Amino acid sequence: MTRSIVIVFLLLAAGCSRPIAESGREEAEPEGAFPITIRDDLGRTVTVSRPPRRIVSLAPGITETLFAVGAGPRLVAVTTTDTYPPEVKQLPTVGGFAPETISLETLLAQKPDLVIAGGRFQQPVVESLTKLGVPAVVIDPDTLAAVEDAIVLIGRLTGQEEKSAAVVADFRRRREAVRRRAEAVRPADRLRVLYVLWDEPLQTAGPGTFVGQMITEAGGVNIFSDADQQYPTVSDEAVLARGPDLVLAPDHGGAKLRDRLFGRPGWKGVAAVKEGNIVTVPEDLLNRPGPRLIDGLERIEALLRAPR
Repeated sequence: MTRSIVIVFLLLAAGCSRPIAESGREEAEPEGAFPITIRDDLGRTVTVSRPPRRIVSLAPGITETLFAVGAGPRLVAVTTTDTYPPEVKQLPTVGGFAPETISLETLLAQKPDLVIAGGRFQQPVVESLTKLGVPAVVIDPDTLAAVEDAIVLIGRLTGQEEKSAAVVADFRRRREAVRRRAEAVRPADRLRVLYVLWDEPLQTAGPGTFVGQMITEAGGVNIFSDADQQYPTVSDEAVLARGPDLVLAPDHGGAKLRDRLFGRPGWKGVAAVKEGNIVTVPEDLLNRPGPRLIDGLERIEALLRAPR
């Protein structure tokens, strides 16, 4: 065998050693050293012995993060609540977000070597998988800073550390830019914001939610920032007493949200309703703990700065 033929053979062998995703896209080789041992959000110590090749995600925010850090081609199943990116619609589903809707049999049929849950309430599924020898972790961030940490962790678990570092760097840069601009807004000029999660019953967001944090970071005043619940039910009287300048709502409220609010007792005199300052934002940008929360933060900032 001549030297040139040997070189060609080695190059072809090297090329064949790289995994190809089912979609036909070439998948990047995982980086980082394995095994990796981490402590998840249930306080459990979990070891991932090798770079995972078959991943199941049990939450939309986890799925979005996996795609963002470059591990999307290794996803073999998701939940019925996953909608982004569009590629997830082609993947098998194992059930919904709630643990009682998840089929363990369907999940195991995908032969996963890593399952990532996105809520502490999914603990029963995680514990069942652990007993069966399937590595499973819970990543359930509840602040924007914790989302940044979660992106880094998912990058480590999937061997995509370089890409996850770049995603987090962009997230932090954009977040810091919003905070700097917000600091320049005088307290007297900050809009008072009511977030309407549902209007029947009337439910809003407290400071422990992503949207509550984003309103504050973007330079607004969440009029229920003193709530001791994440999503408290509030009265019409409480809203009238606090007088919002802007009503912010997720896009599941429908096109007639303004009409419904206008018809509530006393709301005709609320500045935000009277002046038509009722705006909607895609729900996924406000409550899914993943990289797109930074889009939600910037969207809220733009709404707060919009001319009126």
